[in-house]
Amino acid sequence: MRATGNYRCPIAPQTTGEQIAVMKCKTHQIHLVVLALLMCLPGVYSSKVLADAPMVACDLENFTVEAETTAEAQAVCKLVSDALPQLQDCHMPVKLPVKIIVSDEMRGVGPRCLGYYHCESSEIYVRSAEGMAQSIDPEGAYSQIETDVFFESIVVHELAHALFQQNACVSAVCGDNHEYVAHAMQMAWLPEDARAQIVQEYPQESPIDPMLLNGFIAAMAPERYAALVWQHFSLPENGCNFVQLLLIGETTLQFPPN
Repeated sequence: MRATGNYRCPIAPQTTGEQIAVMKCKTHQIHLVVLALLMCLPGVYSSKVLADAPMVACDLENFTVEAETTAEAQAVCKLVSDALPQLQDCHMPVKLPVKIIVSDEMRGVGPRCLGYYHCESSEIYVRSAEGMAQSIDPEGAYSQIETDVFFESIVVHELAHALFQQNACVSAVCGDNHEYVAHAMQMAWLPEDARAQIVQEYPQESPIDPMLLNGFIAAMAPERYAALVWQHFSLPENGCNFVQLLLIGETTLQFPPN
């Protein structure tokens, strides 16, 4: 692991304009095939696509959901409420509003793009469970997971991106750290048998080489990356303690390091 020194680096200001300027926001995406970095293009999918769709303000503060139906939006609200304790246990409380947009199709992105987090607008875009079923690689390990369960895990993945962005100090905000935390939270949400299926496809002896835990592998081999992240995260000495070290800048997975 690449340590950056024993210090507490400053948290970026929690206003949208300052976040853009100081943290140099980037859009973070999920990819399922080689060259997927070219499939989820940042900033091309606008909330106007669902302009006529129901929008629900969740019971919990700071979250709204836009979906094809009110029932679907309410179900995502409940999912967020259920998932937040897991994220908060990993030192990522909610500090800013987040909007989640769910749609069968996402315009302007490739067919393998399942979702992405747009940090400039604090919006999460995900395919619906039905849309996701058409986008998952039928030969991949993810295809063995029940679609509704996998959909939930993608929402948790993107929610982890949003809360990592809100809580990380300035120097910690890089794609490599983002992807580790998002995949760890996604895998933690999956049922144990689903996690086991993915890990069995890509077993790795401990210790996990940190060189393998980078955003390039996340984009090029996402299922393998998810298995590696879980095998690292689930070690007793890692888990949420490691996430905290990433958040405060005491270690980083950034490659190449600054």
